[in-house]
Amino acid sequence: MAVTKVLSRHMRPDQLISYVANPMKTEEHTLVSCFHCELDNAARRMLETKARWGKEGGIEMFHGIQAFDPGEVSPELAHDIGCQFIEEHFKGYEVVLATHIDKDHIHNHMAVNSVNFLTGKKYHSTAESYYVQVRGTSDRLCRENGLSVIENPGRHGKSYALWRANKLGYPTLREMLDKDAEEVLAIALSAGDVYRLMEARGYEVEHNSKYPTFKPKGAEHGFRLRFNGKPLTEDDIDRLIENDLMDTTREIFVIKKREPAKFVPYPKLHGFRALIAYYMYLLGAFTKKKQVPYKVDPEDVKKFYRLQEELDYMHRYEFHCYDDMTAREAAIEAEMDKLTKTRTILNSKKKRNKKLYDALADAEYYAGVPEDYAEEHARLYEAQCLLEGKDTVALNKEKTELYEQLVAVNKRLRELRSEKRIIANMRVDILHITEILDDPAVNRQEAMRELMEER
Repeated sequence: MAVTKVLSRHMRPDQLISYVANPMKTEEHTLVSCFHCELDNAARRMLETKARWGKEGGIEMFHGIQAFDPGEVSPELAHDIGCQFIEEHFKGYEVVLATHIDKDHIHNHMAVNSVNFLTGKKYHSTAESYYVQVRGTSDRLCRENGLSVIENPGRHGKSYALWRANKLGYPTLREMLDKDAEEVLAIALSAGDVYRLMEARGYEVEHNSKYPTFKPKGAEHGFRLRFNGKPLTEDDIDRLIENDLMDTTREIFVIKKREPAKFVPYPKLHGFRALIAYYMYLLGAFTKKKQVPYKVDPEDVKKFYRLQEELDYMHRYEFHCYDDMTAREAAIEAEMDKLTKTRTILNSKKKRNKKLYDALADAEYYAGVPEDYAEEHARLYEAQCLLEGKDTVALNKEKTELYEQLVAVNKRLRELRSEKRIIANMRVDILHITEILDDPAVNRQEAMRELMEER
């Protein structure tokens, strides 16, 4: 019997290969095989494949493990089964296979490149791929080689989440999430309500980042919410709820079109604001009575957007000198410290009430679970015992309000981080602009007079 896993790894290829192909555990590499590469160049080949297909970010490697019962298999047979498994399950992937014999139970280790060198597709390890492909292939190979397998694995070979997805008519967890999200977004009253309702449908919610993720129980990783194929941020969720955009004939997002850089006729320009507006004018962003931002080098267009953002920000806070920026930075830091402490308090409250909040979700999620799912029935009973005598309506309201507060805090922190970025850019740009305008060939007085006349 072989227990097989495929785990994602955020590590360089050479690091995982070095561990897998340890000569002390593989009889000096006699129990090492390579697929679509050689041991000496495996790491380099994997990196070249990622670069060729433009997929150098994200998960770097996958670590396959195939462990056999003590005394059931010889090192040679274990290695042969590992080779057959790779040829079937990892077609087109660069893999280093090594059979370790340093423990009582012989086990195979596989260092798998995350990118297929033939197709450029990334390997995805999910609950359904594990039960159907990984364990299914491994069990069949064990049978063919006279080894034992678990004939009646727990959960009927799949998690309750996957069983539920299949029962609802969705073959994958991704499709089930999309359907659940569509239904929840149609009835939720707030982003906090979305999180509570999704937890009640069996998802573990991570919402302390720009893109909330929802992990079905039993799955190896979470998923982002999508609508019309686009991932949703917390702000997108708020916009969906506020504008009632669940009508599938309408676009989920208000398309963010970048407007051409333009000179905003502020009442009067002083200090840094005048400096930046003047520099944009010299670059060709504006002419008399006419806006011509694309007359300049296309590479400068992004610069215009950045400078326009800085100019608008300066006008909002009436920046004239470095002292103004420093004062605003200090105010931002103070507010961020306060918000961080508030978030810590909220997370502590969430942690204190975690058992009750989880019980609310479990009581709804496991309602109607089949009787042969003993573990799930036990969780349902435990949740019902915890909630006995509790006002679940009030508890749900409390949970939703807490999540709403966390959403608001996280949103404000993102806004403040954006402000810090703008101010940091200002400092760099102002120094750069000052150096350029110190050029004696630039007639600053004439250009500035012409600019002010246009206003």
